Amino acid sequence: MGEQHERFIKGWHKTKKGFEKQLEHDNRKCIYTDNNKINLLIIWYWDFDNIEEILSKAIVDEFNVTLENDDSIRTASKFGKKINDGVV
Repeated sequence: MGEQHERFIKGWHKTKKGFEKQLEHDNRKCIYTDNNKINLLIIWYWDFDNIEEILSKAIVDEFNVTLENDDSIRTASKFGKKINDGVV
């Protein structure tokens, strides 16, 4: 998520009301995923340099697999599926 999800940024949001609407949409998304047992992975802009590590951990935690680095292809030994570059 970018900075526009945590503070009003002139030029991104036309008005402060538009920013508040963005916050409400973000909140609804979190509530919906919680209520429907959907895992929502939120990666904030300050973690941009750690995206691969965050995704790898999320995949391991969610699917209970071991990721092995093999020429930039990460393989998971569950259901015989391959996960390329940490993206399912």
